[in-house]
Amino acid sequence: MDQIIKILKTYQHTRSIKGTARQCRVSKNSVRGYLRLARAHHADLAVVLALPTEQLRGVLYPDQLRPTLDRRGVFDAQVDDWIRELARVGVTKQLLYEEYKRQYPDGYGSTQFYLYLGREIGRRDLTLVLSHVPGQKLQLDFTGKTLPWVDRQTGEVRQAQVLLAVMPHSQHTFAIALASQCTADFVHGINEALRFFGGVPQVILSDNLKAFVIKADRYDPDFNDVCIQLASHYGVDLQAARPRRPKDKASVENAVRIAYTRLYAPLRDRTFHSLEQLNGGLGEQLAEHQNIDFQARPGTRLSCFTEHELPLLRPLPTGPFLLKKTVRAKVQRTYHVMLRISPCLTPLFHSI
Repeated sequence: MDQIIKILKTYQHTRSIKGTARQCRVSKNSVRGYLRLARAHHADLAVVLALPTEQLRGVLYPDQLRPTLDRRGVFDAQVDDWIRELARVGVTKQLLYEEYKRQYPDGYGSTQFYLYLGREIGRRDLTLVLSHVPGQKLQLDFTGKTLPWVDRQTGEVRQAQVLLAVMPHSQHTFAIALASQCTADFVHGINEALRFFGGVPQVILSDNLKAFVIKADRYDPDFNDVCIQLASHYGVDLQAARPRRPKDKASVENAVRIAYTRLYAPLRDRTFHSLEQLNGGLGEQLAEHQNIDFQARPGTRLSCFTEHELPLLRPLPTGPFLLKKTVRAKVQRTYHVMLRISPCLTPLFHSI
């Protein structure tokens, strides 16, 4: 206080900011700052200097008169709401920070705000919620292990391929047992997955299956013609995970691990005699799986999907995508046409 009073009195005599700064050995900006505070109270410096010490302290140190904001207390009181808000469409950390600063101008700066919010998110293990836009992508993958079923007529034990489809934001999962991983079965699995979810996302993402990608490429893969037609039918974009980059589809990779525990294990002692029966069993286990509470956040996969993702999906077309195979064949002298059809394509339509 004594130093500031000296600065103000020196300026009264010199009427020079530069001279005052030189005599008091302070910067010119410091002199200007104290003059601004004094004149904000009264234009005459003599009136200001005549104030009692405590009142003069209030004029020269206005920040000390404002109540100190409990920054950590305010942050902790709202962090749960912020994390829930981040799950909503269009809500970002920057938006939350801007709203926070408007309400609490003396609150944390952006660096501290993002640091503490990131720590809370990491501590609660909510990266999946923050990493995926609701309703944007559908991730696909075949499980590595098959499920057996027994042919009643021959007694042969056949192995079914299991295709998983996951909406990453909610982790809502679909599973279907298929005869093979060929294009026709893969397309059938996608049709059933979209019907199960009740709408169409913006993107279908899978790894580089032969039924999906003809030529893998880090930036511009060549997709199977049939899958391109499927994308046109549903109006979706196709994306392929980068080779040897499982994190590109981490949600479905994680769903595969969970499927072994919650789908495969409960069915291990049951015997099925058709793919239809096997899919019925998978459906029963899926219904339980979707309604198990999350460990680190409120709700279930089904409730999160219904609230945040289903409203954002586009309506399904009037019918599923139908795979057609067109072939050219020569009419024989016996008026017969010989068609060589892959077993994978037997349930499809053919035209001559």
